[in-house]
Amino acid sequence: MESAGSYSSEESRYIECVLECAGNKRIRVVSVYVPNGQEVESETFFYKLKFLEHLKNRLLNIMKTEDFLIAGGDFNVAPEEIDVHDPKALDGRLCFHILERAKFREILNNGIVDIFRTFVGIDRKEFSWWNYREGGWQNNRGLRIDALLSSPQIADKVLDCSILSKVRGWDTPSDHAPVMGDIDV
Repeated sequence: MESAGSYSSEESRYIECVLECAGNKRIRVVSVYVPNGQEVESETFFYKLKFLEHLKNRLLNIMKTEDFLIAGGDFNVAPEEIDVHDPKALDGRLCFHILERAKFREILNNGIVDIFRTFVGIDRKEFSWWNYREGGWQNNRGLRIDALLSSPQIADKVLDCSILSKVRGWDTPSDHAPVMGDIDV
């Protein structure tokens, strides 16, 4: 993906590979780690928006020539109110700012599918990240900022998608829980 600014390529924020599957199917798999943005209105926040724009362009370019695309990782954006524990309190804050959400929606509005939300529906409130410093896990005050996105052709083959939140309760866990998809290709 084209460099979008101050973060170096050594940070490996975007990695892709091609899997060769049975029946001559090729699946492009993308690992994404969108910059956090650090603080709303900061230089790194605007870099995050630029990164999301570049990501959208790259994913759409892939979909022009390939049917099977999966992109997963830490997008550092909670796209909808259902994806945060308290939409009113978090409105305008990092990871739930309207500009970030609009950039993420641009990806989805161009035919890329949010597998978790599509599979479980629009009413299920689950999170993939909880802040260590604020007792987020203990009080289930989280955000769904990790996602699996795909081309429609992959989304049609999803058998299951879930957030493995119990992992967050392990000894010395990450502040993120994995998002898992079972896809029949």
